[in-house]
Amino acid sequence: MKSWLIRAVSLYVFNVVVLLLIGLLMRSVSVGWDALWAAVILTLATLALKPVLLKAFRGAASKSASSRTKVGEKIVQYVLVFVVELIVWVLTVLLSGVDVRGWFWGYVLRRCSC
Repeated sequence: MKSWLIRAVSLYVFNVVVLLLIGLLMRSVSVGWDALWAAVILTLATLALKPVLLKAFRGAASKSASSRTKVGEKIVQYVLVFVVELIVWVLTVLLSGVDVRGWFWGYVLRRCSC
């Protein structure tokens, strides 16, 4: 139990730092004090939702794994990880005060949050 708590707290602190850096380095993302709440959402999604999504997507992808080459299988695995991380990021943006501007993602995320 203690190691789980240490992992969650250290992941939360890491997420706060990363969100603040994203807000500082990227002009199209506004984070501010919302980084504290967004880090809670990001931490919970990483610890609870990410393993479930990865297991589901990998299970679906493994059905056709025999028809792919080694390189093709690696590409599929990388795409699956990217898609899961994208889902976690979109949920973080939608459920927190993080504001993403830009011609494509800003439009998509604003339409989803209405």
